[in-house]
Amino acid sequence: MDTKSHRINLTQKRKAENGQWHFYPVQWDGTKPAPRLIIIDEEPASWKGGGAFFLDWREGGKRKRKQVGKAPREALDAWRKATGVANGSIPDDGGETSDAGTDSPRISIEAGIKQYLDAVEATKGLGTHSSYQTCLTWAERHLTKRLVNRLYRNDLLGLFAAGRKEELNQKTINKRVTVVLNMVRHHDHDIKLKRGDWPKTTEKIKARQKTSQSLLVFPSAPHPTRKSYGGGIDSHMLEACKAVAFRAGLNCGHCHGTYTIKRSKTRKETVPYSCKTHPRCEQWFLHKWRHTFASHMIGVLGLKGLQLAMGHKDIATTSKYLHFLGGDGIKEKVEASALAKMIR
Repeated sequence: MDTKSHRINLTQKRKAENGQWHFYPVQWDGTKPAPRLIIIDEEPASWKGGGAFFLDWREGGKRKRKQVGKAPREALDAWRKATGVANGSIPDDGGETSDAGTDSPRISIEAGIKQYLDAVEATKGLGTHSSYQTCLTWAERHLTKRLVNRLYRNDLLGLFAAGRKEELNQKTINKRVTVVLNMVRHHDHDIKLKRGDWPKTTEKIKARQKTSQSLLVFPSAPHPTRKSYGGGIDSHMLEACKAVAFRAGLNCGHCHGTYTIKRSKTRKETVPYSCKTHPRCEQWFLHKWRHTFASHMIGVLGLKGLQLAMGHKDIATTSKYLHFLGGDGIKEKVEASALAKMIR
């Protein structure tokens, strides 16, 4: 496009209050546009909520427009490239089209990668250029087609499969496919991917190891019939403990709120409650019952056995859970011990 003698503007297509679509200019920041702000009624507004960005220039006495993406970063990169081509600082690849509806050029993947990397080198840093070059070199090795405009969704899915076959990290595979997609779009050929095409990355979740064999301390699976309301695997045990406290009359009597009951697939009912009439007192939580368990089971299991049952590495941690329950018969037990008989 012959734009050397004309200024290239950036606009956004968005729906006005009357329901019609209009092109609104982008606000300028010195010598370059700032696509995150759109001028509407002479006032700056956010770009969010609008449509695609367009390059806007005049050629041969006529106004020309070209769609350049829906994100501010894509729009700014396209404006920088078009300005560079107009000024002669970036060589014209011959693949520029004035109209958004024209067919994408027949360009080989090798030449398309080279032209895209030239544009990246002119608009981004050296680190980004090196990273993109690695991604595209890997993709070129696995792509079976020769032309950019012949690439479709199945070719990108093949890249996902090739990355998993090489046992690459899923984040690395997603990044490489994204760079390939940007290269394809750079040459006015868009590939539509479906929502489930992008594999999810695996996040490392550090889970606490639970060594107990007792369901009273570490339940290992949800209750088969009791409905849980805590979100975790211990929620059914918390519900059971709250029911015990309610039957024993230990609720505070001040807690109140609402909970939701699912009556059918489409109807839910909100029910108020009070801990005076429901086993839902907030002062009872599962960790509190570990203290109760430890204090009552010390006489049955002993200190080492209790440490094993609670899953503690240090016996000092187990001792923090022990509480004095009463001193009935302590003196008599000491007097009747074998040690007392030896020292008499």
